[in-house]
Amino acid sequence: MRKFKRMIALVTVALFVLAFAAPAGAATFSDVSGASSDSVYRLNALGIIDGYPDGTFKPEGNITRAEFAKIAMAAAGNSSSADFLKNATSKFSDVKAGEWYTGWVNLAASLGYIQGYPDGTFKPNANITYAECVTILVRLLGYSDKLPGEWPTEYLVKAAELGITDDVAFSANVPATRGDIAIMTSETLDQNVVVWDKDVDDFAFKKDADDNTFTLLADKFDGAVYDEEDYKVTAWEVDSDGQFVITIEGEDNPFTSAVEEGFANKDVTLAENAVVDGGMAVPYLTNHLINFIYNSDDEEATYVDVVSTKVKSDDVDDDGAKLKVNGTSYKFADGCYLTTAPTGTATDDINFELEYTDESAGVLNDFYDVYLDADGKIYFAVEKTASGSPKMVEELESDNTLNYMDSGSVDLDQDDVLVLKDGKYADVDDLKATDIVYVTEDNYGLDVFVDAYSLSKSGEFEAGMSTVNPGDAYFEQARIDGKKYDLDADMLLSTDDGDNWDDLSGTGSDFFDDIYDEEIQFALDRKGDIAFILTDAESESKNIYGIVDKVLDKDLDNFITSIKIMKSDGATVSYTVETADVELTYSTSIESYSADTVVFDGAAVKFQLNDSGNIDDLEVLDDQANSITDGAKDLKKLYIDGSWYYVNNDTIVLNGPTDEDPDVVSTSSLLSDAEDLESGEEILCWAKVDGNKVEYVMIVGATVEGTAEDMAMVIDTYYYDGDEWAIVDIRGEEAKYEIDGTVPSEDTLVEYSLAGSKISLDVGDSYVPTTSGNVYGEITDVDTTNNAIEVANTKWYDIDADTYIYDMTESDPVYVDGIDGIDEGDAVFVVPVTGDDDRKGVANVIFIVDTDDYTGYTFSKTSAATVNPI
Repeated sequence: MRKFKRMIALVTVALFVLAFAAPAGAATFSDVSGASSDSVYRLNALGIIDGYPDGTFKPEGNITRAEFAKIAMAAAGNSSSADFLKNATSKFSDVKAGEWYTGWVNLAASLGYIQGYPDGTFKPNANITYAECVTILVRLLGYSDKLPGEWPTEYLVKAAELGITDDVAFSANVPATRGDIAIMTSETLDQNVVVWDKDVDDFAFKKDADDNTFTLLADKFDGAVYDEEDYKVTAWEVDSDGQFVITIEGEDNPFTSAVEEGFANKDVTLAENAVVDGGMAVPYLTNHLINFIYNSDDEEATYVDVVSTKVKSDDVDDDGAKLKVNGTSYKFADGCYLTTAPTGTATDDINFELEYTDESAGVLNDFYDVYLDADGKIYFAVEKTASGSPKMVEELESDNTLNYMDSGSVDLDQDDVLVLKDGKYADVDDLKATDIVYVTEDNYGLDVFVDAYSLSKSGEFEAGMSTVNPGDAYFEQARIDGKKYDLDADMLLSTDDGDNWDDLSGTGSDFFDDIYDEEIQFALDRKGDIAFILTDAESESKNIYGIVDKVLDKDLDNFITSIKIMKSDGATVSYTVETADVELTYSTSIESYSADTVVFDGAAVKFQLNDSGNIDDLEVLDDQANSITDGAKDLKKLYIDGSWYYVNNDTIVLNGPTDEDPDVVSTSSLLSDAEDLESGEEILCWAKVDGNKVEYVMIVGATVEGTAEDMAMVIDTYYYDGDEWAIVDIRGEEAKYEIDGTVPSEDTLVEYSLAGSKISLDVGDSYVPTTSGNVYGEITDVDTTNNAIEVANTKWYDIDADTYIYDMTESDPVYVDGIDGIDEGDAVFVVPVTGDDDRKGVANVIFIVDTDDYTGYTFSKTSAATVNPI
């Protein structure tokens, strides 16, 4: 039975962009999400509840009894009657005439929804409890104290029976929260109205003239349809009156009483003050499933409830029964299939086909929008192209001409212009320099549609990478703050705060050299690829630390003109010297060092580069002798000359002038060596402290070796300053090293050795989950007492301190520290220890995997046949 109701006042605000009104989706609350979201926005659209002037709803706040009287009367469709009773004498002694709530309380009392306390008071300013709230809501439906049982149990039982409190956990006598009240009130609107039937001495559903039952929503808001079928939005536009029109398709036509099978392309006009659930902008509704409230009197939708979610991905894998998206598998909803229909699917049930090609090495492919229904199943997916490259805003001129950073402009001084910024309706004046914009002209019924995003993402640039070959100089990916992103084929990079831009085409391995380890701002395109990177790496003068590897050239007066320096990041770079104020001289011996203008091989230096990338300021670091006599690795502290100082990721540690092979070492290596010092031992150094922190340490009396470990997990490989580098994980500690020798494959556990800032990775002694000889299966038992696991009910393996455990189910392998990180049911590959009697029966390596990634293996819990012999 279709449900009818009349819409009343909707409390939203229409936003204006030049001459065009943005009529829908204006009501948003910054603190509303999760379970109460749909209910809050639905009631707001019906005019039943409001938020606060600061844009919040405060779902965890409480509501007074007087405030709930107003909500209840609005939900009962009686808002217009309250004013007539505002100045009437109340039956309650503490409700004075003329108060803002008096009319609401008097109206609720006259209709029998509230009764007050035995002493004749109402206590309007007391917080309403869950029991009181539920009682009033159930009474709105026509129930009364004739329900069996004592108060409040009678009403709580009936509410639970009707499902009003299904999504709320509460104690009856504690104050109700605003979010829970919204959920319960919304559920009440969908319940059938009842009346006391004397003939059966019980409550019976109330019926209309056609002998049909009806809900409270249909009864109290007569004249409009609340349609609960999931309709798919297929298009949107703006009509000549400046109102949004969405096109929908579905099974049940909301505009007729007859069921129309498989209708499509029905246009629905949204009211000027319509509310979209969650504040989603109308242009983003396309392909989503919605319910809506339709005012048949005005032939407009006044509320749109979005019941689907969208997942964006360039990583999909279809097996005909499920689709893996970004590593998560989803089932198909009825009637949806991808590429090939599941076996036995009737032709009439096939209404969608996604045609995609698998990604091949070195090709930047399109991406996919995958839509999930309320059950988390895929009902629609579409291959997309990042049509139209985004532009970066350079400036908005006074005549509303929007100029782009690279080139071009658009005139926004036209009649019908719609601007969205960061998903919200905005004004032209809200567009700022460095905003990212997609601009569409003469479409959607508009002169110009601007979809804009703030350049709000930032992070430390760690690596530029290729998916073609590890370490290849053609960049397709970047790693920022530990997360990998694909690069848009038209990506632009500025290292001078937007004055100049470079693109990826025709670049070599040095494209990202200026921004490694720099804090950058970046923007993503619609696909989720990096479209712009913006830094001030070149325009802002910054100190760089390093060791003089070799003086390459000097003039006749012994002033240096060219020099090679090993920087603190491990890269060795040759620089031209253009010192304007200070001329640098060269000495062949440290003994002759007497001033900060005298440079020698192995000297620790601090320098800056000019706009041409040449040295114009270089200083030899202070040679004041310091002594490290202790360290605390866990606390990250060094004991230098009798005081404790903190070290962090910015602290620079260099092996200094007396070392024949200067190199960079990690702070953890220095901390370990300092912690291991015996009484009377010391590490001689030059150190610079800033407050209680160490800025740099130059080791001059000892050589600190990197911490030696047996194996490292290769996370990523990349190209830096003409050399191949790797990001590796060594038992949960991530580090970057220049690769000395063969470049290994990513996601491989490799035996390694360190030599200063370089790492040698022995690809001949490496481990991956598909290595021959591994044992594989599901873990059937975990014995935490004896540190042992059982695989496929067949074989037990001990886990000791030297066992390497990596979880391969994430986008990058994650180190698991001990047996506590392993669960029964995990699918694993186990590399057992061989050739070591002391560790016989121990797992050398354990890979936790996703079985969907290994279709050639049967990860059985019970069959011994699936386990390879050791």
